[in-house]
Parts: sequence; structure tokens; C-alpha cells
Amino acid sequence: MNKDNIFFGEVGLTTTSANYICNLAKEAYRLLDRALNNIQFYRSDMSLLSGGTSKILSIGNTLEELSQVEDALMNVAKLKSLIAWLREAIKAKDRLIKEANNLSEEDCAKALDLELPIRPVREDTPDTDDVIATYNIKQRNTIYQLNTLCAEIGQYIHVDGKFSQERLSLQDIIDKPVITQGEGRDMVVYTRTPNVTTDDVDAVYFRLQQKHREYQAQLNALMHEVETKVQEAERNANLKYEHEMSVYTNQMNLLLAKIKAYKDEQIIKAQSLKIIIPDSLKDIYNEVSQMGKKER
Repeated sequence: MNKDNIFFGEVGLTTTSANYICNLAKEAYRLLDRALNNIQFYRSDMSLLSGGTSKILSIGNTLEELSQVEDALMNVAKLKSLIAWLREAIKAKDRLIKEANNLSEEDCAKALDLELPIRPVREDTPDTDDVIATYNIKQRNTIYQLNTLCAEIGQYIHVDGKFSQERLSLQDIIDKPVITQGEGRDMVVYTRTPNVTTDDVDAVYFRLQQKHREYQAQLNALMHEVETKVQEAERNANLKYEHEMSVYTNQMNLLLAKIKAYKDEQIIKAQSLKIIIPDSLKDIYNEVSQMGKKER
């Protein structure tokens, strides 16, 4: 963030040093705060009504000590101001480091004035219905007719179809032309007489089977042609997509190397920022710094 740059300059403190100064300043104002909070403007003595020597409970602050209150308050304010500045600077530096770490490829490319290639998308390919939709009236009608013929004939001569069932029934009638129902005087006799021979039925049955095979073969040939076109479209789409992805990957690899270098540079730059001390805080900073040297 641009607003955070105000805390930094070519010469200044590292984060570690800034934290150390904050701790020294905190210790310094803690003692002053204690003295200010214990201020008392009177002396307190205690004695017994029966007499005896009185005892001093507290002597209170002298006039000289009272005159030092203003300076003490000002020193506390300066110390806390120094801490506030350094703490805000540390937070600003952390934000800048985080921002550098979170830079996206797009952010880096924009900063470097690089144009990222567009990731290719595999084009849609036609299915069987799409291919048939490109045929003329005659071609499409042929497919629909063959499909209908195969369905109707196949269903009719299927083992569960009407023709197949009646073919079996004819053989049953030939084997058992007379059947009865009931008993005694109430018995009913049914006589069943074939209208055609099994040879006649078989001839039609096998002709229908042959036609069904012929129509199915024609339909299969046409649908194979359709499926071939679908597969060809898919193969061409895959080849095109693989080529485009290869070009895209090569371009991205070249750009990513530059982007990574830029991002690493920004992270190092943020980590290396030096926290400056404002002119108004330099005196109190120098005092605190000397405190640290004395402790050593």
C-alpha cells in the first residue's frame, strides 16, 4: 500500500531493532506511570487517642516533585508516541511483506508490462445427431427410414414378437388340432384347422429375417460413416487442443520465470525496509537507545 511507505527510508531500524526499542520504551514509561499514579498532595500520620508516638503512613509529594509532574507526563507521552509509531511501522511492514507474498501472476505480469497468454479451450465436437443434421433431405430420410424398418421388422419377428408367437402356436395346433374344455355333457370340443402350412409361415419368417439383416446392414454402414465423422472431429479437436496447450505451456513457462523473479524481488524488498524515526521523536528515541546501551 502507498500509505505504508511513509514509515520507511534508506536509513532506519529493522523489525527486530524496532521491537527492542518498543520494549525499552515500555519499561521506561512503566516506571514513570507508577510514580504519576501514586502522586499524593498530603502527609498522612497515625496516632492513638491514649497518646504515644505518632507514626507516618505517607509523606506525600513535595513541591519539587509536583513541579516534575508535567515533565514526567510529557516523557510518558513521548515514549508512548515512539512506541505507537514503531508498532504501526511494524504492522505496515508486515502488510507489505504479505502483499508481496500474495502477488498473483496477473499482478506481476501487469507490473512487468507482460501480457499473459490466454489458456486454450478445447472446442466442442459434434455428436451423431449433429453430423446427421448436416445431411440433405434424402440422406437424412434414408437413415430415418432404415431405422424405422429395422425397428418394426425386428420387433415383429423377435422371439417375443407377434409373428414368432403365432409361428409357435401354428405348430401346437398341428400337433394337437382338437382340444376340449369342461366335462361330461358340458364338455366343449374345439377343432383348430391351419389356414397355412408351416412351410408358408417359415418362408415369410425367413424372408423377413433376411430383409431385417439387409436393412440393418445398410443402416450400420450409414451410421458407421456418421461415427467416423464424429471420431475424426474429436481427433482433430484433440490434436488442435494439444498443440495450442503446448504453445501456451511454453509461453507460460517463460513468463513464470520472470514473474517468480519479480515476486521474490518484491518480497526481499519488503523484508529489507528500514523504519525511519520522525524528527519529533528522535530525541526520545536517542534517550531510549542509550538506555539499551547502558543495560549492556
